[in-house]
Amino acid sequence: MESIAHPLVSIISEKLIKPSSPTCPTKRWHKLSLIDQAFSNSYIPFSLFYTKDAISKNNTQISQLLEESLSKILSIYYPYAGRLKDNTTVDCNDAGAEFVQVRIDCLISETLNWHNTAIEDLLFPQGLPWSNCTTGGLVVVQLTYFNCGGIAISMCISHKIGDGCSGYNLFRDWSEITSDPNNFSIPSLHYVEQSVFPPPSSGPFLSPLFMSNKYDCVQRRYIFSNEKLLNLKNTVAAESEVQNPTRTEVVSALIFKCAVRAAKAKSGIFQPSSMVQAVDLRAQVGLPPNATGNLLTICPTSITNNEESMTI
Repeated sequence: MESIAHPLVSIISEKLIKPSSPTCPTKRWHKLSLIDQAFSNSYIPFSLFYTKDAISKNNTQISQLLEESLSKILSIYYPYAGRLKDNTTVDCNDAGAEFVQVRIDCLISETLNWHNTAIEDLLFPQGLPWSNCTTGGLVVVQLTYFNCGGIAISMCISHKIGDGCSGYNLFRDWSEITSDPNNFSIPSLHYVEQSVFPPPSSGPFLSPLFMSNKYDCVQRRYIFSNEKLLNLKNTVAAESEVQNPTRTEVVSALIFKCAVRAAKAKSGIFQPSSMVQAVDLRAQVGLPPNATGNLLTICPTSITNNEESMTI
């Protein structure tokens, strides 16, 4: 299923959720690092699904609980409640996160069979993960209700002030404070800003545009069970010089190898190819896992001839 008609979605409400406590004036300006400046104003999307059996509250109670906990977590992750001033600074003005509630006229189980593009179109504000937004909220949440009583909680987090790890930490801590607000331990966050990757001495970068069109991309979702991953690791260890490959290594190699072979089968000739993966730099530069910012680099792997493709 490639797309879902948008009349299936009805907006219930839209509002701004502000931090529960004001940001300290000394933290008003969040300075973007070299890597932050190099990223476009795109969003990193996350989404969690809950079936009716996992929910013990009605829709009004769910909405109120999420709004209150989001307000509390934004007081900790205060830059995400601000707005971009330019490509060097976030104004931590407590403008708040956008919170949208929608209803989708379908069952939650149906979404599992949808193409990724269709899921994006419905579970996130229209086109947001692919936009170049400079004026909107740095966090946008969508609470989706399904006919079966299940819900989806989706969050889009600005890539300008944090990578996937930063976004995961925010989503995780929001989940924890929602589940048990009385026993939530406030994390001691480390905002990297310009301390590790200072901006260029020649002046700030111009914010790049996110040029990719999702309709020009091919998206696929592959699910590997723990048993299959273990078998794959054992096979690689037995047949190669890599004695203890990680799950990421074996899965990446398998997908890359299959993609190269598929391209050759389609065109009839070998085509040089590259695979690019993002690598977390926190451990490499001595920063804690909860360091907030864009702390990643790109690791490319290339195949230039047919012999190489056989040994991936």
